[in-house]
Amino acid sequence: MSQWGGLLWKEWMIYKTFIYLAIIVNIPVVVLGPLLIGRIFNVEQNYGIHVLIISAMLGFLYVLGMVFIFFSSLEREMKRPDIWFHTAASSFKLVGAKLVSISLYNIILLACIGIATIIASLLFSKFNVVPISSVIKLELGLIITVILSTITFTIGIFAMWVVARMIRQINAIFSNVVAVILYFIAFHYYTKFIESNFYRNLTDYGAVKLPEIGLGEVSSENFYITYHLPDNIFIGDIVFEILFFTFLFIVSVYAFDKKVRG
Repeated sequence: MSQWGGLLWKEWMIYKTFIYLAIIVNIPVVVLGPLLIGRIFNVEQNYGIHVLIISAMLGFLYVLGMVFIFFSSLEREMKRPDIWFHTAASSFKLVGAKLVSISLYNIILLACIGIATIIASLLFSKFNVVPISSVIKLELGLIITVILSTITFTIGIFAMWVVARMIRQINAIFSNVVAVILYFIAFHYYTKFIESNFYRNLTDYGAVKLPEIGLGEVSSENFYITYHLPDNIFIGDIVFEILFFTFLFIVSVYAFDKKVRG
């Protein structure tokens, strides 16, 4: 087995039970949840919209869950000098394997949920006003969005984690607080940047039109939620995020290798 294969297999053996349990629990949630929304909150039964909303919520939880797995694995192995100081694998492979692992876990989870969503939409088609072809397209879009969000969010948090570890060498008490403050400052300015005209001019190319679906809102006297879709996405946005977060990952791992691991 190659070095990459061994690292990925090690991560899988540790977290496979968690992934199996997540699949077992989440499939009934996806299949039965849309029916329960209508009954509990007394809203008009629209299985297609409800199942997409639940899928989006699960996708958001998957992002947070995979970030937790990434840092749980990282912190656990930081306590083992035999891994970090006596392995032939570089820091890029050790950290990269964890990032690839959580991406694969998300693909497995989202694929299972997507298949369950499509089958359930066919079974309960009489409650469904969203065409099954649109459900498939939106589920594929959700998978791509969650994977990209997981990777970018994890890399951003990892960069701040490295900063916290570097500050800890100077002041262990306030290192985490300073890192969190720096994270929110960086996030604030990154958000302002991607909302700027300069960013739009830089990335406003390669528009991909999304399915035209009037999903609207799901509401009653005690319940309100919307499922909003943009008209299109831009390839430029995706290319920029890939380049930016790849650069951030390389810089973070380099700093980790020289200032934290070393």
